[in-house]
Amino acid sequence: HEGDVVRLEADLDKVVRLCKHFTEAGRSFGEAGRSFYEGLLKFGHREAEGRLKELLSKTMQVVADLQSTHSTYVELIQLNICEELKNYLKTDVKPLREKKKHFDRISADQDNIIAKSLSMPRNKTQDFGDVHTQLTTVQKSFANAALDYCAQLNKLQTTKQSMILGKISNCMTHNRDLFSQGFDQHKVFAPELDEMYQKLEELTSVAKVEQGKLEDLHQVVQKQQRSQLEMLDKSRRISSHFTRGSIVIEGYLFKRSKNAFKTWTRRFFWIQDNQLLYQHRSGQGEVTVLAEDLRIS
Repeated sequence: HEGDVVRLEADLDKVVRLCKHFTEAGRSFGEAGRSFYEGLLKFGHREAEGRLKELLSKTMQVVADLQSTHSTYVELIQLNICEELKNYLKTDVKPLREKKKHFDRISADQDNIIAKSLSMPRNKTQDFGDVHTQLTTVQKSFANAALDYCAQLNKLQTTKQSMILGKISNCMTHNRDLFSQGFDQHKVFAPELDEMYQKLEELTSVAKVEQGKLEDLHQVVQKQQRSQLEMLDKSRRISSHFTRGSIVIEGYLFKRSKNAFKTWTRRFFWIQDNQLLYQHRSGQGEVTVLAEDLRIS
């Protein structure tokens, strides 16, 4: 059916555009992946030492091989799928449209000549002979055009399924080869990968032990700091009256107690910051403020 041909052409044109986008995205993905892995592995290679550096060098080679396999896959899709679909569209589908136009033109010419011959008077023998000749010629052209168009149409109808099936098969084959080669490359690299995981477990274990030691040390330091701060705060509270200002005068005096016997006891007194203070002995005992402000108001 002619409508099927039009739909086939539109679908093929869409698939060709999608294939082009796919290959362009594949190339961009390959370049981005290559840059990412190179940066990551170079960073790790600079930080590694000894056997780990050797393992990372091997990893860089494996990644390069995988990227090469992916690039080959993208180019095969471009060559075997995109280009062949474009050629099929160009050589088999689009020419059918031109043959259809030629067929329609010849068909219109034949209809015009037939209509002309039917409208001619029978007494004009010479003119009728000319029209008959034209009609014979155009009928031959019409027959040839119809045969060409039908042959091209039948060819397209019989080849389109095999073409579509062939492209899908090629695409799946390329996918299989891509993943198969990637699997084989990873399989060869499996011993080194296992060794890398073992190294990772060792480094993680060592880091965990060191982290525990650091946390314990941090707790000890915090405890010592809290103890020092508490001692410093206590010392400040005890000696606060000695540090606020200079002592004007100090010495021992007798102080009358407030008990029932009104006895006199010897205490150490001093004047500091306009206050009269005393304690049991110099530097010993609780400090008591006897007078808050000795200034004359």
